[in-house]
Amino acid sequence: MAGVSRPHVEVIGGGFCGLAAAYELGRRGVRATVLERDAEVSGRAGSFAAGGARLEKFYHHWFTNDVHVMELIAELCRSAEVVLRPTRIGTYYAHDFFKLSTPLDLLRFLPLPFRTASGSGCWHCGRVG
Repeated sequence: MAGVSRPHVEVIGGGFCGLAAAYELGRRGVRATVLERDAEVSGRAGSFAAGGARLEKFYHHWFTNDVHVMELIAELCRSAEVVLRPTRIGTYYAHDFFKLSTPLDLLRFLPLPFRTASGSGCWHCGRVG
């Protein structure tokens, strides 16, 4: 149609969600401009230079069972660039390190007051703090 322009949307933020939204809008014929305050897109999944090394801005990951994310990566022909690693999540709390990669690790996390009822095998969860 002559004289009719495509809709235009400005997406705020060049992280994973902002980039995915702009991509989806483009697939639907909507022109999208991504507005990002940093010099490069990446959001929390990015990194920064510190002492000659790169450090993550924030712990960020995708779950391999998140079908939509994995399909998007394949659609963008980027599957070969994704590095899948076993999770190694942990935290530093009260002058000690705790692994938090498995449900059993969570149960071993001392600040959470998990305890069994006397001999019944039932779990009781209390408030932290």
